[in-house]
Amino acid sequence: TSMNVYPNPSNGMVNIELSGYNGQVTLKVYDLKGGQALASKEYQNNSGSSVMIDLSYLERGTYLLTLNYNGSIQTKRLIIQ
Repeated sequence: TSMNVYPNPSNGMVNIELSGYNGQVTLKVYDLKGGQALASKEYQNNSGSSVMIDLSYLERGTYLLTLNYNGSIQTKRLIIQ
């Protein structure tokens, strides 16, 4: 399974491609402190599909994008310019 996030750095419009994930996935965006989620999206994924999320309302900076799938969590750094 893999998660590809692009463009990164981004202006706020982010594409996320997921490979090997079939079923319900939850994407969340956190600041680097890891506190409360700043954005959250749940959707039904078919392996190889992609989703675009609009994070243009976030301030410039570095964030953590987490993917939760069946209790397994994958995290990537995301830079908003």
